[in-house]
Amino acid sequence: MAVKFKDYYQTLGVKRGATADEIKSAYRKLARKHHPDLNKNSKTAEARFKEIQEAYDVLEDPQKRAQYDRLGPNYRDGAEFQMPKDWTFTFGSTGASRGARRMETGAEGGGFSEFFEMLFGGGARPRAAGDRAGASARFRSSRGADVETVLPITLEEAFQGATKKVRFLTNSTCTACQGSGVIAGSPCGACDGRGAAPRSKSVEMKVPPGIKDGARLRLAGQGEAGTGGLGPAGDMYVRIQMQPHPVFALKGTSIHIDLPVAPWEAVLGAEVEVPTLGGSVKMKLPPGTQNGVKMRLKNRGMPSEGVRGDQIVTVRVVVPTEVTDRERHLFRQLRDISHFRPRVKPRSAH
Repeated sequence: MAVKFKDYYQTLGVKRGATADEIKSAYRKLARKHHPDLNKNSKTAEARFKEIQEAYDVLEDPQKRAQYDRLGPNYRDGAEFQMPKDWTFTFGSTGASRGARRMETGAEGGGFSEFFEMLFGGGARPRAAGDRAGASARFRSSRGADVETVLPITLEEAFQGATKKVRFLTNSTCTACQGSGVIAGSPCGACDGRGAAPRSKSVEMKVPPGIKDGARLRLAGQGEAGTGGLGPAGDMYVRIQMQPHPVFALKGTSIHIDLPVAPWEAVLGAEVEVPTLGGSVKMKLPPGTQNGVKMRLKNRGMPSEGVRGDQIVTVRVVVPTEVTDRERHLFRQLRDISHFRPRVKPRSAH
């Protein structure tokens, strides 16, 4: 029975005289476009992907391409192909040139079309480069590489702890070749023979309370895929990056804050409300509190090894910039009756 001719050049969308680079470029573009993983709802994607892979397997190999080109320049898409009498091709079993023979089920070249097998034999071994790629991927399985990503967190999340979703791009086992790096004896086009392809992943992880800026957390098995489809995946390391806070500053385990107070609060003393990462608390200002004075709130800082640091409050006396006529009058009265002279040094006692 005649076998229908398959135009591999047309399959890849290249001219018959295309260069090796043009063939490779066209193949990669089509392989990614029709990859089954990217077309899960398509019933024809897998078949189309196999056609592209088969065409590339022939045209990228100089010897196979030369044999294929012996069909001559007058090929026609859909023409019935008859095996030439002098056609020869090499089988892996003996390495000798033979005529056409019946293809064995499950041979290493399995998965190709009848046309391909008629040309090169169902039991034909893949080209040397393909053999090396296959052997490397299948038998040299090794652990995947570790990868690292940065996770920005807020000071509140570092203080209380949080569950964060980490999104990152990593190489995962290629589903087209199941991590072997080879399809039908040739390097897989979906992953370029690496056995892994870039894929976006999302993992939830717990950030413990008291985490420090620059700390690295390990997510076992979330790194690069192992080679050969058998090697274990590497690990993912997440580096904590503390985001600047508009109010608080972290120094070691101490939380620092500037607290604005009014002149009369500083002079007369007052009970003021101070924000902390655990909620607002009351703090007493003694009469005559000076600008820049630091006050300590115990156990209001960052947790570390079962204990908490302190919060350091720096008093900032703030002068009003807008006053009413009544307020201005009172400030003038205060000026006239006050004996306070800030630029006069007090006399030392003898």
